[in-house]
Amino acid sequence: MKITVSQGKLLSRLRLVGKNIQPNKVNPELDNFLFEIRENQLLVSGCDNQSKITTPIVCTIGEIESSETVFTINAKTLLDAWKAIPEQPLTITLIFEVNRVSILAEYVNGKFEIIGGKGDSFPIIPPSAE
Repeated sequence: MKITVSQGKLLSRLRLVGKNIQPNKVNPELDNFLFEIRENQLLVSGCDNQSKITTPIVCTIGEIESSETVFTINAKTLLDAWKAIPEQPLTITLIFEVNRVSILAEYVNGKFEIIGGKGDSFPIIPPSAE
């Protein structure tokens, strides 16, 4: 599956969601961004034990080749990598494997690869009952 996105738009959304992510030794899964591909849009979420922030990211999603559309990536690692890339289009290729997701990001003068997790172990924060 391929996703094309502006580095600046992606980084601004990750920073927004990242404000809600605090290092968590009790549940290390909370150190991650949760990405979901739903109805041709990419959603990114971050949570602590009490609240969750979710925001859409404007992008182009290629043909979805798998039923798996949820994955996690360590927030600090991803933010550090994205900050080092100047504003330009990124092409992100997702390869869903048995127990992980390989993420390859390609841009004008380079590329990098990061390993993410399946999103199935990410904690579910129930919506507030108001």
